[in-house]
Amino acid sequence: MDIARSGSVKRFAAHPAIKKTDTPASSATPDIPHKPHPAAQRAHKKAAAKKPAPAKEVSAKQVKDAAIAAALDSSRETKTKKPKESKKVWRWSRRSTIIAAFVFVLLGGAFITYLNLPSLSVAIAANQSGVDATYPKYVPDGYGLSQPVTFADGEVGLTFTSNAGTGEYKITQSESSWDSTAVLENVVREAAGDNYVINQERGLTIYTYDGNAAWVNGGILYAIESDAPLSGDQIRRIATSL
Repeated sequence: MDIARSGSVKRFAAHPAIKKTDTPASSATPDIPHKPHPAAQRAHKKAAAKKPAPAKEVSAKQVKDAAIAAALDSSRETKTKKPKESKKVWRWSRRSTIIAAFVFVLLGGAFITYLNLPSLSVAIAANQSGVDATYPKYVPDGYGLSQPVTFADGEVGLTFTSNAGTGEYKITQSESSWDSTAVLENVVREAAGDNYVINQERGLTIYTYDGNAAWVNGGILYAIESDAPLSGDQIRRIATSL
């Protein structure tokens, strides 16, 4: 649509200006800042002081390393402290056991030596004399070996005395090449004539006379000289126990 302008209109009037009016001041009272009560402030400070420190983040590796370190420390304490105490107790226990065993062995050895002293004495004398002398396995009740055992070259003598003081008897063992007949002729008949008794015991020919006796066995001449009241049976038992 075309709008024709009038030729008589020279200009348009300006738009009326709009007068600004000042906004009247508000009659409301301004806000007063809020102040907390002193009691509330003290309570707030106490709560802040008790509030735990924020937890630090720990990585999985740190947790693992800490666990390993704790295990190692525990292992070291077990190896260093407890074993020392047990080792000390074990040392004392071992030392006491050794001492007790040593005393036991010493006493046992002394007792055995005491029991075997006669046999040891005869063994020493036999070694010095060169005669294979022995200690009799049978000794009549009430008699004991009188020390020391005597010996000479090729001869050992054992003297047994009565505990009741009723006499003693002596066993002499000497090297000899005689047989039973030679013993009869050279020892028995020279001492007792025909007043003797012959006993056969365990392959031995034992001549007894006046409480004495003589026989030969294995190249050793055995003789018993006695002023003690020994019976014929006791003499035979002594002879067969040598």
